[in-house]
Amino acid sequence: MHSLDYIKLAVFPFEDLSLRNDLSIFSRAFGNELATELSRFNQSRVINFTNQLVSTNSPIPAFSDESNTDYYIQGSFRGEKDLVRINVQLYDGRSQFLIWGNRMEGQLSEVNEIQENLLTEVVSVLQHQINHDLLSKIKRKPKVEFRAYEHWLHGMDELKKVPWPMI
Repeated sequence: MHSLDYIKLAVFPFEDLSLRNDLSIFSRAFGNELATELSRFNQSRVINFTNQLVSTNSPIPAFSDESNTDYYIQGSFRGEKDLVRINVQLYDGRSQFLIWGNRMEGQLSEVNEIQENLLTEVVSVLQHQINHDLLSKIKRKPKVEFRAYEHWLHGMDELKKVPWPMI
């Protein structure tokens, strides 16, 4: 992680792999909604490439290297007849290793519900990963330098170690 106290992540455009023209708006909108949702976390800084990269042919990892992000998110939409499939992947920005991925599919008429479920899942996974990274970083700092959120993370980690009696 960087020396700063926040995580830098990039959201790239979701590729429209379908032959249907009506799904391209969903793929663009999903990336923007994801960037908006992730920007709500104080411990992260979001770079939204969803609008800038649509017309370029540059590979996404090259942009990730240039932007020096901790994580980047990319994915795709594919529609066939009344079925839609959405893939999302979360990558480590430096190693470019895939950290997490998921695929959801359903009826095209349910695409908004599928997007909402996937948004919730991506944000939850990323929040967990950010907390893990921040906790790893603060464990190396002297305890007198902790901030309120860092104390909370450290305390939550300590609580996980305590065996709780069954009620």
